[in-house]
Amino acid sequence: MGWLEFKKIGIDPFRHFSELKFVGLPQEKIVYAVLNREVDAGMVRTDTIESMAAAGKIDLKQFRVLNQQHAGGFPFALSTRLYPEWPFAKVRHTSDELAQKVAVVLMSMTPDHPAAKASKSSGWTVPLDYTPVHDLYRELRVGPYQDYGKVTLVDVFRQYWYWLAVVIGVILLLSVNTGYILNLNRGLKQSQKRLLDITLKLEQLSILDGLTGIHNHRCFQELLEKEWRRAQRSGQPLSLIMVDIDFFKNFNDSYGHPAGDTCLTKVALTIKQCVNRPGDLVARYGGEEFVAVLPEVGIEGAALMAERMRKAVEALNFPHRESPIGAHVTISLGVASFVPTRESTHDTLIEAADKALYAAKAAGRNRVQIATAV
Repeated sequence: MGWLEFKKIGIDPFRHFSELKFVGLPQEKIVYAVLNREVDAGMVRTDTIESMAAAGKIDLKQFRVLNQQHAGGFPFALSTRLYPEWPFAKVRHTSDELAQKVAVVLMSMTPDHPAAKASKSSGWTVPLDYTPVHDLYRELRVGPYQDYGKVTLVDVFRQYWYWLAVVIGVILLLSVNTGYILNLNRGLKQSQKRLLDITLKLEQLSILDGLTGIHNHRCFQELLEKEWRRAQRSGQPLSLIMVDIDFFKNFNDSYGHPAGDTCLTKVALTIKQCVNRPGDLVARYGGEEFVAVLPEVGIEGAALMAERMRKAVEALNFPHRESPIGAHVTISLGVASFVPTRESTHDTLIEAADKALYAAKAAGRNRVQIATAV
């Protein structure tokens, strides 16, 4: 990669440098060689010096990046153009079924997975375009392109001596190769479609709760943080409703966990149907608790929405013989609203709504309680 950058400005490192050393791994040895003035310059892969600096091994101010490049969204110092990372590929005799299973596992790996942490990566994505790698090898005439474009006298002689055989052979070869490429492209398109379907399914799984079908806790946290920052900029209020099914443990103990799962799903969908705006979000907070995020809604509007949810669940008339407050499933709700400031965090809003929810429970349940102060 560095060789190509040198070539573009007329430098041949194998002729113009007084000495060229290849020290092998780990690449930290190269950084130390530059630091100790054993060499004038060194070349390492991106993020090496940043990692060493983060570990306290070096001070970045002691180094200067040569031929510095800038690539949008790329966080590390860079002297060459960018090339794709390591791929994970299957060999010809590996079945498509096994490859698809492995792809699902890799694509579903989250940044906090132990394997991702061990490799210091953020997971896997769909295959990238490796054309820049081929262009690099072709321009330097190395690897599979070492003899690319060379024509010898022997080649010319053979070409004209057997011109008829060559022409026929080329035509046959092109016909076979064209058929092979067309078949390969069909298979590639099918594989890409399957991979895209898998990716879409994985994206859905990453944001939806597996039981109720509404958004999960992770999606709630991400949206709340995003809406909090947006409300900080706009000065608009942000409201939060926390919902808890009354005496749900008694329900599970009496009817069993399958019935409990049915109850959770019905309540979740009922609450979700009460929220109509595209920017609002209903999610499962955990266990029998749910949350609703209402951007640009004040405390009065949020309280009305909470009361609508309470009545909708009560109207289900879902039997609950072990409820001390009635014969049907009910919910308690805590409501909080806040205009964010730069000094505050979204945890403040969660804590306020949670306290209001506990106050609703303490006051007899099946009611809406508004936070007294945030």
